Amino acid sequence: MSLARNFLDTEYRVLRAPTRLMERRILARLPEESFIRMGAEGGLGLLDTLAGRVVGNRDVRQRGTALLDGVQASWRARRGPNDATQLRTPAVIQEDRRQQSADTVAKVASDPGETVPESAPHKLAAVDEE
Repeated sequence: MSLARNFLDTEYRVLRAPTRLMERRILARLPEESFIRMGAEGGLGLLDTLAGRVVGNRDVRQRGTALLDGVQASWRARRGPNDATQLRTPAVIQEDRRQQSADTVAKVASDPGETVPESAPHKLAAVDEE
């Protein structure tokens, strides 16, 4: 390592010392899925990863990567296994609305005793305009 990188590595260790203390004393007491803990560990993980790359310190970079991996695992655990299927894009939402409106109109057309809700044609037109 060059002299400049050694200096930056030492500086980073000195600046990071209080946050490591906070990490051990405060964050360790919070539940792993806590937003506060995930946010703090995510920020520290980013800092460690970046600093490790800049100064060429593999240990610091690996510590940062481990923190980020832990945050991602906690985030997935917090969201649950089915959450990814519930994420819908605006295009999917619009298509669902269009299909529901078309189904309503088709149902009314096939059943002469059924009346069209006043909002159905307007909803279909509104979905087409979006």
